[in-house]
Amino acid sequence: SARWLNDENILVIIGSGQLAPMLHNHVAKYNLQEKVKFIPRVDYKDLLSYTPSASLGLMLIEHINLSKKYSLANKVTEYMACGVPVLASESTENIRIISQANSGVTKSFSTGEEIGKFLNELMKNETQLKEWGRNGRHAFESEFNWEKHEPIFFEAFKKVLEK
Repeated sequence: SARWLNDENILVIIGSGQLAPMLHNHVAKYNLQEKVKFIPRVDYKDLLSYTPSASLGLMLIEHINLSKKYSLANKVTEYMACGVPVLASESTENIRIISQANSGVTKSFSTGEEIGKFLNELMKNETQLKEWGRNGRHAFESEFNWEKHEPIFFEAFKKVLEK
């Protein structure tokens, strides 16, 4: 999708997972070094110092199995905690959380070109992005955090153990 990004839009990828070599090769092949920046893996405790600097957080996971389709990636609530608006794939939980929090948008894409063009349009609306970021931060503080849900999980585990 970086091939279709406007010059002012840059994709930053943090980490060194399985896809990193392929992504590096793709960036080199298409001469996208000005559009895609790589940061090596950082410790989790340090990651949250990088996240707030993002203009938009991406969580575009393909639904290759039921787990991917029905689960919520931690990254969504991490973006919300940092006040970063979210563009996520249309999984059941992404749609529920992001629409409930009004913290971004969910969308399905067929091609990298679609993603790039959509990002260009989305990034033009700074006012909307800032509002989504504020909404996400507020929703994280009030609802989507461990402190709020910890007692519910403990009660469920106690019921299972009592049987």
